[in-house]
Amino acid sequence: MAEFELVKFIAMLISIISFVNFPIIFKKRKDFIKYLPGLFSLILVLTFSSLDDLVLSDFFSLLEIIFLLVGAILLIIAVFNEYKALISENQAVRKKKPNQEYSGED
Repeated sequence: MAEFELVKFIAMLISIISFVNFPIIFKKRKDFIKYLPGLFSLILVLTFSSLDDLVLSDFFSLLEIIFLLVGAILLIIAVFNEYKALISENQAVRKKKPNQEYSGED
């Protein structure tokens, strides 16, 4: 059995602490909810990374790769949706601005 790596364990603990603090952050900023599935998936990656050193290394390595892929895709989708919302919001603001070019002719 491979030796247990302390760095992986600390990374797992930090990710779990961030996930536990997420409801506090969510109460203040509702727009972070779109990042929750990706964050949860990456927490599972770090958890499986720590567990594959202890037991069932092939199984947890496979789960680690799968959830890393899913987490990356979910975070890309969340960033793309936020960017798309920001662009559409900017276009809506531009449409609401009055036309400042007035020639004076009727």
